[in-house]
Amino acid sequence: MLVAISGLLSRIVPWFSVQNRLQATMLTRDELIQRATERDPLYNQTATARWFIESKRAQVEVMLRAPEYRWPSLILLGGADPIADGSAARAFFERAGSADKKLMTYDGFRHEILNEVGRERVYADIDSWLDARIRGSGQL
Repeated sequence: MLVAISGLLSRIVPWFSVQNRLQATMLTRDELIQRATERDPLYNQTATARWFIESKRAQVEVMLRAPEYRWPSLILLGGADPIADGSAARAFFERAGSADKKLMTYDGFRHEILNEVGRERVYADIDSWLDARIRGSGQL
């Protein structure tokens, strides 16, 4: 229903916007970052009908073209993300044409895993993954 209504609004009044209903507590368990997000005047609280439709269209295209994606890939997911459904990322991972791909899920982490309590582990995993590819490429 939301997609149909947004599709119509996107054609008639693409600038029509609604509150996105996202709360800082959905992003991270880190209370300091939650408060900073709530005070940030640049944090977007709305979404337009056009943005919604174009975002959905891009997601479909990315999934359809996943087999063409052949670059090294590290996909990181919050295991307790209340915003994004991890099944789409897992489906992309399975369909991706890359021979060098890794999927990691962080139990208890919400949407912004790089702003989560325990984010040091995520940064360490990214560092290790990148280091293995840099060393393996002869770039050092």
